[in-house]
Amino acid sequence: MSLVSVHNEWDPLEEVIVGTAVGARVPTADRSVFAVEYAGDYESQKQIPSGAYPERVIKETEAELHVLTGELTKLGVTVRRPGTRLGR
Repeated sequence: MSLVSVHNEWDPLEEVIVGTAVGARVPTADRSVFAVEYAGDYESQKQIPSGAYPERVIKETEAELHVLTGELTKLGVTVRRPGTRLGR
């Protein structure tokens, strides 16, 4: 069962789940994604970068998510976040 439920889309926001960037990865592109998104930039789908994002990107994103949660909290919104491994 979800901790947050939605009954309509026009009432004021009361509660939200804000995720985490920890563990985020660039997925390996399959043939269809290569054809639509990358064909002009790479000669084969094997050249497309994938794997873990740089630690700097993860830390910057987590900092921005922290600011977002602070702003939402100031507006009276209950914010739920998963635990992170970055010491927060």
